[in-house]
Amino acid sequence: IVGRTANDIKNRWNSHLQKRVALQPPKE
Repeated sequence: IVGRTANDIKNRWNSHLQKRVALQPPKE
């Protein structure tokens, strides 16, 4: 269960980061 939870967290975190990047384009 621990490994499975870790994978879920990684997937959720990746999706969250992608959404954040999509909403906030990089300012350089």
